[in-house]
Amino acid sequence: MLKFVGVRYVLCWLVLIGATLYAEAQEARRLAVVSVAQVLGQQQLGGFAVSVPVKCTANGDLYVNFVGSHSDPGVSVLYDEGKHLSWFGLSRAADSFKDANLLDFAPGAGHDVVFLVSTNPSQGTPTEYFAVRMKPDGSSASIKLGVKPGFLLRQIALLGSESFVVSGFFIPQPDNPVPFVAMFDVNGQFIKKLDKPGDLTTKDVMESNKPSGKEPSQTPASWLDLSSLQTADDGAVYLTRKTSKGPVFLISPGGAVQRIVLAPPNREAKLSSVKINKGKIAAQYNLASISGQHRYSIAVVDVLTEQRQQLINYEGSQSTGVGMVCYREQTFEFLSQDVDGHLQVVRAIGN
Repeated sequence: MLKFVGVRYVLCWLVLIGATLYAEAQEARRLAVVSVAQVLGQQQLGGFAVSVPVKCTANGDLYVNFVGSHSDPGVSVLYDEGKHLSWFGLSRAADSFKDANLLDFAPGAGHDVVFLVSTNPSQGTPTEYFAVRMKPDGSSASIKLGVKPGFLLRQIALLGSESFVVSGFFIPQPDNPVPFVAMFDVNGQFIKKLDKPGDLTTKDVMESNKPSGKEPSQTPASWLDLSSLQTADDGAVYLTRKTSKGPVFLISPGGAVQRIVLAPPNREAKLSSVKINKGKIAAQYNLASISGQHRYSIAVVDVLTEQRQQLINYEGSQSTGVGMVCYREQTFEFLSQDVDGHLQVVRAIGN
């Protein structure tokens, strides 16, 4: 049986229709729904819980892991505004992966998907990592990644057409995981390690949680498991650390790295989703609830200037959920349900 490993939040749906403005900063805007598209073929999905992040492409295809929808882990692809749906399971790739661990996935070209997979090693043998590409016609190909023993991979994203990026960590000392990000070519050969000046450490995460008195994670490496690696619309890759300020590291196809520090709306804000499109970062935050109402903010930041251009504050009209799943053409996309429980893709703008 395949296992989906790595720490992930599993959340319920976020229904945004009828989201309302709450009083806060003067610059804050209202969230207004502009279109609702019902997803066809929903009977294939099964459960209504989602593992985050949901990943999207420049044309709005959504790559979603619906928890409990299949006995084997995999990814559903929603495209053409939800009019079409495909499901990819790792068990269909090859018998050699039937006992492997599905760590992460990345959208590919033409509605295909790339899985990051690790094997369960025999006693005394190191873990091996593979990138497995699956196409809509059912064909697949896998490449072994040239990773030294002791390195633990967690996330994957395509970088242009000739390479991809993986992120993870190694543990030189107990309770002190060291993060790393590296580029590989399409044959799985290591290209180079990417330096990330100003990246977080476990000590940083511990210190950031002291004011709230909360433990930062269940294990020292949990904050690294919760990081996300995704591809922007221009082919660049961005790595997001899940603290209120990020940071976000933008990686160009040539391997140059830009560090961007986010400005949360307030001290209680919890970063939940980050998307990049057309040189803009859309960062969604969960805020402290008031009288049972769950509050959210989306901050839109210019990549070059790192200045905030929009702040949208709103309350979920019903239940909390996976939140923003895509940002493109200055609109925000969400997964929600109608009153009958049918899955929908909701597009909204700040006005």
